[in-house]
Amino acid sequence: MSNPKWLNDLVDDLSPARPLKALSLWGSVLVVLPLLFVVLVLSQGVRADLSEALQNGLAWWKGGSFAVLAIAMLCFVQSYSRPVPKQTAMGWVLVALAVGLFGAGAYGPLTAGDFFSLSSDALRNGTAAIDCFVSVMIGSLLAYAVLWRVWLRRAAPLSSRGFAFISAVACASLAAAVYSLHCPHDNPVYVLVFYGGSVLTMGGAGYLFASKTFEW
Repeated sequence: MSNPKWLNDLVDDLSPARPLKALSLWGSVLVVLPLLFVVLVLSQGVRADLSEALQNGLAWWKGGSFAVLAIAMLCFVQSYSRPVPKQTAMGWVLVALAVGLFGAGAYGPLTAGDFFSLSSDALRNGTAAIDCFVSVMIGSLLAYAVLWRVWLRRAAPLSSRGFAFISAVACASLAAAVYSLHCPHDNPVYVLVFYGGSVLTMGGAGYLFASKTFEW
């Protein structure tokens, strides 16, 4: 039995969407990273003590925690994209690794005798906090724009709000990881409040504006 004419007319102009390829997602990340480095680091300068921070592990701890978190969120982005949800075990393993890395890196400063006074001083550093928050947000928006153009707008997830949240957190984590090459503040409380706050703010914005960025 043939289909009704109105149904044929309805589907005449439809064509299958090209399948999403993981290479596109991870390739776009490789494009974003040097852009973030130019905008967030070269424009403001690399931290003066970068060599020392790399040697004592502070640079690896701070930037590495957010880099691993970004990779975890990108794994979720890939998993929740069309055509069907996929396994997310790797994403959860990486989230646990990011938390463990942050905790391990924070252990030394946490056990220092002057930790609380240093934390108080760091939190009162308003200028640095504003610079950190604004820089990470700018980098997040840049990363989100690139990833949205290449992958996100075609992902067609089952939950647009949840997908927008993890996508935004991924972009903000990338920006935080790159910005850490400029920022000399390594106090765990400072990093948790201002870096983590920036990441969660971007995630919240992605969640709230999901209906504007993912319409289908």
